[in-house]
Amino acid sequence: MGHHSDHQMGCGQHHLPPGAARFYPETRQFPPDTPHAHVAGYGEAICTDCQAIWRHKRWQLDAIGASRLAGHPRVRRLRCPACTQIARHEYDGEVFLEGPLVSKDHGAILGLLRNTEWRLRQNNPLARLARIERTGDRLRILTITPFLAERIGKEMQKAYDGTLRITHAQRERFTRVFWSRDEDGDVR
Repeated sequence: MGHHSDHQMGCGQHHLPPGAARFYPETRQFPPDTPHAHVAGYGEAICTDCQAIWRHKRWQLDAIGASRLAGHPRVRRLRCPACTQIARHEYDGEVFLEGPLVSKDHGAILGLLRNTEWRLRQNNPLARLARIERTGDRLRILTITPFLAERIGKEMQKAYDGTLRITHAQRERFTRVFWSRDEDGDVR
């Protein structure tokens, strides 16, 4: 079957080669364009892409606060780290869901992905789905945080059983998750 993208956020239509993702060495520092580097002197800022707000030294989701800040001339407007990573095609999590169930229950699985993201974003607006790609009975999901990738795997296991394998890169901030189940409910 052909490859198509069900969901993509960010700029451009670039496709990452299989397995390509961003890794963080232990000594990695924030680049100068991250909000932690240039928002520190400001009380509040707003993301131009997702409308998350920088307040009390952290990113938050607050629709009322965002609408209030949007009209304020002294509020800094910039991209949050998650939107910056999406635009740069830099991901810290990769999830593979595989088996006939992926095609059979595609709508429900997409709902599970979006609900899992929504729940995590309430406490961490940077926990984002960046890209969802479908090829036949397989989904590849790229996430901005490694924790979201792991949580997706655990939610799939809880909802559909199957086989779950989670790997964390040594000395890197990257998580790869594999979940599979055949149609009869047997694990692969």
